[in-house]
Amino acid sequence: MKDISCFTIPHKKQRYDTLGDYFQEEPDAITFCVTDCGDWRMEAMIFMHELVEYLLVLKAGIPIKEVDAWDLAHLDSEEPGAEPGCPYRSMHEFAEAFERMIGSALGVGWTEYCKRLEEVSGDTANVVCASNSSPHAS
Repeated sequence: MKDISCFTIPHKKQRYDTLGDYFQEEPDAITFCVTDCGDWRMEAMIFMHELVEYLLVLKAGIPIKEVDAWDLAHLDSEEPGAEPGCPYRSMHEFAEAFERMIGSALGVGWTEYCKRLEEVSGDTANVVCASNSSPHAS
């Protein structure tokens, strides 16, 4: 198992316009950065999405560099992980289902969650509140 670190950071300190991110700086360590939402439950939802997605990407043998390259090539997309042709699309969709479940268990409604994410991100370009869309890129 890799060492896992998770940090809550201001949105403007993300590597790019995303609410949750993961990256690997060392072979045996993975770092997650989650936008500060002012509500630990929402931050946990973002983290759980990113963690589940990462684990499934790891299992599928998709390099994190490929995930990053896809995301950075689709910055104009509302949700890069949901785009047709995305190499980790099924992993992203499974992670979103988990994110919704943990949110429900924590008492966070999806609409409330999306509204707060729009507020903390400063725009709606990367936050989609439709019932079939995830509110962040990974």
